[in-house]
Amino acid sequence: MNQKGFTLIELVLVIALIIITVGISTDIIISLVSSYNKSQITNQIEQTANFVFMKMEKELRNAASVDPLPPAGSKTLVFRDTNNNVITYALGTDGILRRNTVPLSSTGSTTGVGGITISCLGGGGACFSNIGTGSVDVIKIQLVFEQASSSNRKAYTGSVKIDSAVVVRSSY
Repeated sequence: MNQKGFTLIELVLVIALIIITVGISTDIIISLVSSYNKSQITNQIEQTANFVFMKMEKELRNAASVDPLPPAGSKTLVFRDTNNNVITYALGTDGILRRNTVPLSSTGSTTGVGGITISCLGGGGACFSNIGTGSVDVIKIQLVFEQASSSNRKAYTGSVKIDSAVVVRSSY
C-alpha cells in the first residue's frame, strides 16, 4: 500500500517546533523593544538636564549680580545679566523649571517619552544656595531630572542628578 501524507506524530512534532520558535522569537522582540524604550527615556532625560544646566550655568557665570538667597537656600534664583535684565529661574510645585515664566521642562506625556519632572536634590529642600565666602558669589545648584510617569502604568524611570557649583565671574 503506497500512502502519501504525514502521520499524526509528524504533525504534532512540527506544531511543537513552531510553538517553541514563536515563543523564543517573541521573548527576543519584547526584550529589544524594552531596551529601546529604556535608552530613549534615558537619552531624553540626559538631553533635557544637559540643556537646562548648560543654559543656567552660562547665564549665571556671566551674571552682573545675584539677588540674595535665603540662608537655607531657595527654589528660585534671581540674578541680573550684563544688560541689567532680571533673569529668574523658578522650580514650580508642578515639577517644571521656568526661566522668566517660560518653561524649560515639561511634564508632557506621562505615557511615553517626553515628560520630565524636576525636583530639588535631597527631597523638597533648596535647589539653589549661595555658598560663596565674602564678596564672591558661588551658587550651588542641586536638581534631579526624572521621567514623568502616570500612576496607572509601570514604566522605566530614569533620573539625572545635578549637584554643581557655579562661580559668578563679576563677583571676584
